[in-house]
Amino acid sequence: MHDKKRYIEPNIAPSRVAGAFLRHVEHGNPQSTAHLNHGTDRMNLAAALLLGHLLADFPLQTTWIYQYKTKSWKGILIHTAIHVLVTACLVKPLLQALPLLILLGILHFLTDYTKVRIPARQQSPGFL
Repeated sequence: MHDKKRYIEPNIAPSRVAGAFLRHVEHGNPQSTAHLNHGTDRMNLAAALLLGHLLADFPLQTTWIYQYKTKSWKGILIHTAIHVLVTACLVKPLLQALPLLILLGILHFLTDYTKVRIPARQQSPGFL
């Protein structure tokens, strides 16, 4: 008797859409997976914003910058520029993130300007 190995074939053939998708992925077409990376891109952006903020607010904010920031809006501007530059180094692609970086700079400047101008006794306890 002839001994044949039997293989179980899948009963469902891949759809045309799945087949086309797999062909694009195999050939490295970045457009084919753009919708899958959307959530990952947002997480990477959030991580870049958080890391940029932590770096610019703590190790890169020297005593001189802090003191200048409390005396003049120019100090706040320098601190804000550091924030934007650090975050720009972490965000890719840079040109697509440019509007976000501009918004980040404006909001950070306004936040720090408000913190410096409002006396501590008038700030709410949770005010950053």
